[in-house]
Amino acid sequence: MSAPKLGIFAGGGALPRRIAETCQASGRPYVVLALQGFADMDLSAHPHHKVGMGEAGKAIEILKAEGARDIVFCGRVQRPNWSDIKVDWTGMKLLPRLALAGARGDDALLA
Repeated sequence: MSAPKLGIFAGGGALPRRIAETCQASGRPYVVLALQGFADMDLSAHPHHKVGMGEAGKAIEILKAEGARDIVFCGRVQRPNWSDIKVDWTGMKLLPRLALAGARGDDALLA
């Protein structure tokens, strides 16, 4: 039985590229969701989509359409300026919970 498709939320730096290359080399299916304004890897050799920080609904739709069963968040992402984030409907519904978690720190936000 092969490993399920991996959704890679890619920020900046080398780690997202290394994870994608490892999937590619091992034959594990994957898709990169490149966070706009943060992801800096060359996407041309990888299946990918670009998503904004507040586009939770779009990201979920992509993951479902791609059949991704596992996800990983990796790479450098700086704390955004909240007023610059364009939020879709799903992101809007999540915003109050994210704001409360963000006030408790990065660990609470990621959890």
